[in-house]
Amino acid sequence: MSNFDTHWLIHMCHKTLFYLIAIIFLLPVFAANAAPADDKIAVLPIKILDTSGEAEDQKQQHERRLRNMAAALAADVKRAGRYDAVLLSQEDVQAACPRESPECLFDYAQKQHAKYVFIGVVHKSSTLIMQIFSKVVDVETGKTVSSRDISFRGDNDDSWSRAESFLSSRISIK
Repeated sequence: MSNFDTHWLIHMCHKTLFYLIAIIFLLPVFAANAAPADDKIAVLPIKILDTSGEAEDQKQQHERRLRNMAAALAADVKRAGRYDAVLLSQEDVQAACPRESPECLFDYAQKQHAKYVFIGVVHKSSTLIMQIFSKVVDVETGKTVSSRDISFRGDNDDSWSRAESFLSSRISIK
């Protein structure tokens, strides 16, 4: 074996050893951030109750914000790595559970391999004051494992986005 081949072989061994050590040390970090398979949360479409009495029809803006909030919530929960999350679309929920009874919704969530379901309702009581009432429910037992009620000000994209961000960081099932 030539001197060049020996140096190349030693170099490749060192390089391989470096990568193996890096993998050994980084694997627990990635495993710790991975969501447990049995902690999947199905995010139902978020609903709204508007009792503000405003003359302007904001149904389309609210429907868009509700869809965006649910999608962002599922993505943020999943991205945080504590839980897996799946967004259940309004169309799929309506097709599977036209009456949206709890039993049907829980069964549908289980078919999506979820152990928990997120339920959220936004209440708009005036132009400035909004609240979101949310629960995470165990689909097998029907028991609430987490409940959060938050208030937020303003009926615009930014206020809804901030409320979702705050809420998603507070979701817990333990």
